[in-house]
Amino acid sequence: MDIDVQKVAMLARIRLIDEEATELAPQLSSILAYVDQLAAVDTEGVTPTAHPHDAAMPLRAN
Repeated sequence: MDIDVQKVAMLARIRLIDEEATELAPQLSSILAYVDQLAAVDTEGVTPTAHPHDAAMPLRAN
């Protein structure tokens, strides 16, 4: 798992020491398990949205 943590750190452009990678490994596993749970949810017929709230963003004057 340390290799996965180091690869994610490289992709995120952050530097981790070995102790940090060891500490973050269980957290990364937890996040990936949650993503797997989300992927298993049946979203058939659910309309995709860009934002969870129907709120218009105000535009500033030019």
